[in-house]
Amino acid sequence: MLNLGGIANLTWLPAGAAPEAVIAFDVGPANSLVDGVVQAASGGEERFDADGVRARRGRPDAALLAELLDDDFLRAAPPKSTGRERYGSAEAEALLARWRDRPLDDLVATLVAFTAEAVARAARDFLPEPLDRLLVGGGGARNPAVCAALEVALGGGSVEPMDAHGVPADAAEAMAFSLLGRNALLGLPNHLPRCTGSSRECVLGEIAPGRAPGRWIRTV
Repeated sequence: MLNLGGIANLTWLPAGAAPEAVIAFDVGPANSLVDGVVQAASGGEERFDADGVRARRGRPDAALLAELLDDDFLRAAPPKSTGRERYGSAEAEALLARWRDRPLDDLVATLVAFTAEAVARAARDFLPEPLDRLLVGGGGARNPAVCAALEVALGGGSVEPMDAHGVPADAAEAMAFSLLGRNALLGLPNHLPRCTGSSRECVLGEIAPGRAPGRWIRTV
């Protein structure tokens, strides 16, 4: 399972997997750098690369792509997580400033290739078997350029939308957080230590009921 929000998150779910067989971690940027570059270049008139039009028009720059992939976070073994503090607007603006008068579409295409290649390398380096099927959700799943780049980078196996398997692509995180909250209310562990890096199972999160919480009723 690959969630492509601002950051790309990869989850390995073997058939019939026990919890200790699951692997999940942040891979690197998904939409954050592309969105940041497009917004900065357009003065906010464009919020993202709609339908991957810019990426499909552009050509990835091999030298910049190699530089982006030479990244300590990408090399680090899971469990690991990252965010916009590393792959956010500041990094996007720095990349755009370096790009200067070169075609914006080429920079966008390079960043899409960066996302796809980072996912492919993470799968090769940190998963126990080659990917047979990749289910993709999040905003990036709606970008044809990203999905096409993933197919090329992975070099085998299918890349399919989560929607086709009963999980709305835009709702995957909402569904996950509802399960986290449900388990917290029941006092049940709501994470996998192997994935989070925790030393033990515990209940994550804090319940803030407000001024008139009523009565909590626990059911299974």
